[in-house]
Amino acid sequence: MILIIILIFKDTFLYLAVLALYPIRKYPRLLLLVVMVIIPLAFNTLQFWIIDEFLRFKNKPTHVPSE
Repeated sequence: MILIIILIFKDTFLYLAVLALYPIRKYPRLLLLVVMVIIPLAFNTLQFWIIDEFLRFKNKPTHVPSE
């Protein structure tokens, strides 16, 4: 499923990646820092947050029993 999404939107993903990294293209060390440290840190944080929200989610009863 994910592979299909990547294949369908690969040109869009490439365009967004180039657009995001274009301003720092003249600074190879900064580009390396962004690609190797900042982006993985951001995605790991996002993944942790999403998984944490799934684990903390509890279904609240829609029907309150009456006495």
